[in-house]
Amino acid sequence: MQNVAMPKPLKPRPRKSLPLKPSSRHSRGATRRQPASPDRWLDRLLDIAVLSALVVGGAALLISWVVD
Repeated sequence: MQNVAMPKPLKPRPRKSLPLKPSSRHSRGATRRQPASPDRWLDRLLDIAVLSALVVGGAALLISWVVD
């Protein structure tokens, strides 16, 4: 039988401790909300239009299946 070297047991890695000071990627203090721009209102209006079109289309499809 040949002498086979046994692998050394792995040492557990030490855990990284949490930083004591806040990281630079987080903003400091409260952020101010900006007033809603017209683009946001247009986006909401478009979302409502798409959802209502899906509901109307689904209702029409359901009615066409029931009537047939």
